[in-house]
Amino acid sequence: MEKDELRIGILNKEIDIITQKINHFDDLRLKTRQMAIVLWVAVIGVGLKNVVIGSGTENNDVQYSGLLYCLASFIPFPFWYLESKYRGYYKKWAKRLSAIRKFIRDGKHILPDGGIAKFQDFIDPLIVDSCFPLFDFWAEKTIKKGHLKCISSLRSGLLSRKIFWIYFPMVLIGSVLSVFELRSEYELFFYFFLALLCALTCVALVLFRKNR
Repeated sequence: MEKDELRIGILNKEIDIITQKINHFDDLRLKTRQMAIVLWVAVIGVGLKNVVIGSGTENNDVQYSGLLYCLASFIPFPFWYLESKYRGYYKKWAKRLSAIRKFIRDGKHILPDGGIAKFQDFIDPLIVDSCFPLFDFWAEKTIKKGHLKCISSLRSGLLSRKIFWIYFPMVLIGSVLSVFELRSEYELFFYFFLALLCALTCVALVLFRKNR
């Protein structure tokens, strides 16, 4: 087999592997989100059902529902973290696939060190080193480290628009319900937690705006 055929074969194989991985992490993200929503809705539903059945007048009913709402406000965090991590892996694989497609389409690729890899050299069997990296699944040799770290970091995932507006409202709703439900039982806790909630909301929104 000629070197050009071998390189093209490796590149095609890499595209297949990357596509499978992208679909895998995309599926993990979807399942993580679904699990978070189902669990959160279930806990909130039990709390609301308890209030309706108990008419919300008994101290035990109020305290039980308030604690459930408080639990619901913490449920999104582990799922938020997991989906953000999966997004980071997804972004690396997707960036590598995008670079390969652009390399084939445009006939060249700018490497992290500033060098230029040409597709014509890549398919030329007489050229030993074509410069374009192969089997670079995490795109570490394909994309500049600063840019790659920026798009795949945990912070970028946590504040990603599609992720942020799924989990943050769940935290906010659960927190608001819990503080209002427990207000009569824990007056000091109510005012402290409400002030803390407002502060965290402002900080989260500021970080989100900067991350956009």
